[in-house]
Amino acid sequence: MILISLTACISNQSIEEIRGHVIHVESNSLTIVSEIHIKDKNKKIFILKPQIYKGFTPSHLRHHQIVNEPITIKYILNNGILTIISMDD
Repeated sequence: MILISLTACISNQSIEEIRGHVIHVESNSLTIVSEIHIKDKNKKIFILKPQIYKGFTPSHLRHHQIVNEPITIKYILNNGILTIISMDD
């Protein structure tokens, strides 16, 4: 049911994509990310929130930050918040 609700919300909104480097990770616990800061190739910083998406753990994202490996994030703009719908190595 959650998947259906998420899909319904996304279908009305434009899905954007960013590829960049993790420069900051905020987490509520060892398993839940609350906010990610990504810097793209143009040095623009994006602040994204997972909201419903529960993909990568904070430690996985911090690993990307430490070794400077880029990630790709698909997101939508939802009530002024860049909301993550998927992440990929």
